[in-house]
Amino acid sequence: MKKSLSTKLFLLIIAVVLGSIFIVVSINGIMLENYYLKHKNELLVKTFNMTNQYYLTYNEDLYVSIIQLVDKSGFDVATDPDYKKVIFNLESSGLSVNSNNYVEKIYSISDYSQVASLSINEYIIYSRTDPKINTKQLVLFGKLVNGDYLGLSTPYESISDIANVTNLLFIRIGSITALIAAVFVFIISRRFARPILQISKIARDMAELDFTKKYCGDFEDEVGVLGHSINTLSSKLERTISELKTANLMLKEDIQEKQVVDEMRRGFMSNISHELKTPIALIQGYAEGLKDSIVKPEDQEYYYDVILDESEKMGQLVKRIMALMQLEAGQDQIMIRHFDIAQLIEQELEKNQILFEQKDINIVFDCKDPHYVWADELFIEDVIRNYITNAINHVSGEGKIIVSINDLDTRKRITVFNTGQHIPESDIDKIWISFYKVDKARTRKYGGTGIGLAVVSAIMKAHNMPYGVRNVEGGVEFYIELDSGN
Repeated sequence: MKKSLSTKLFLLIIAVVLGSIFIVVSINGIMLENYYLKHKNELLVKTFNMTNQYYLTYNEDLYVSIIQLVDKSGFDVATDPDYKKVIFNLESSGLSVNSNNYVEKIYSISDYSQVASLSINEYIIYSRTDPKINTKQLVLFGKLVNGDYLGLSTPYESISDIANVTNLLFIRIGSITALIAAVFVFIISRRFARPILQISKIARDMAELDFTKKYCGDFEDEVGVLGHSINTLSSKLERTISELKTANLMLKEDIQEKQVVDEMRRGFMSNISHELKTPIALIQGYAEGLKDSIVKPEDQEYYYDVILDESEKMGQLVKRIMALMQLEAGQDQIMIRHFDIAQLIEQELEKNQILFEQKDINIVFDCKDPHYVWADELFIEDVIRNYITNAINHVSGEGKIIVSINDLDTRKRITVFNTGQHIPESDIDKIWISFYKVDKARTRKYGGTGIGLAVVSAIMKAHNMPYGVRNVEGGVEFYIELDSGN
């Protein structure tokens, strides 16, 4: 099972606390008695040396110090010059003699031969058990500088019991301390681990390319520095990846655009070849007929007319293609002028009056007032001509064409409507592509090349103005918008 950082920290600190308690209890149980006995030995020797010094100087201060040390240490004290009488207390007048009851005690704890062999300032220390009271005692016998013998004893039966009681106390206090420490350690570990866990989660989110999460801690230590560094790294990675995605998208667009351009180029060449194939074949066939003299004299004029007509069509096609290429390449500069668009429409309609009459078309343009716009007059004339020609070629039903001008704030909208069939929705965005024809059979019938609307698109893009087409009730409506502001 995976443990969190706070859990690991909590367990580690609790283990240290419990381990410390165990070490203290173990050391106390093993070393306390030995340490205590060593300390008692040192006090016995110190008392012996100070008593020796007292017998040399009889210094009152030293006497007081001996009495305080004996009382504090809980020693039984005895001196015996003949090894038969016992003196308990040191007094300012000398050594006082106690009852002989204690002589038996001294005798019972003494090894006469060992004590008798001691020299001046020598002592022996050993432990024994008092048979009367059944207690262990630590005993020192030494020979003083005046030849007297000094006996010191102290019980130590309770030392091991004290060690056990102390260990039990340590365990209980340690358990309570560990419990309290556990609560505080848990709170502290959670607080300490929280920012680290937050940084860890941010790092995982960054690995999943999610850079929305940010470190928001207020620590100013190493954790805070790490958190703010993560934020900086996240921002830089987000910006870098964004730039890479943008560059990748632009590259994809460039590749797609190149593919589209290549496809359009192939389609363009194919369409040009197709459009020129028919007139060239007609010219070639009629020219061969004239050359081989297989044409009747009365039909020669017709042959000449066909050749001239197809040649003129090819010339117009080439001119339109050249104009379209120059517009798309930006080689033709737009010359903005202020002119009356209503007058321009009126003139274009007059040029097509014969066609209107031949096809029995009802043309409607009820605009008597001038409408001035800012645009390239020659290019806009070509746009109007293409819209009207397109309407003439596709009008049907009621046979009506309506041209109108509408005000749109700082613009004029020019619309050309013709009754007839709607353009299929799948084709409505494609009619602006060069050589695209919705009804190819009908287009061939009236001699269309599929270039006119592409020219309109290029001109309006050069003006950076809206244009388009929509299916409306009863027919189709083409439109453009031109700037009319001052």
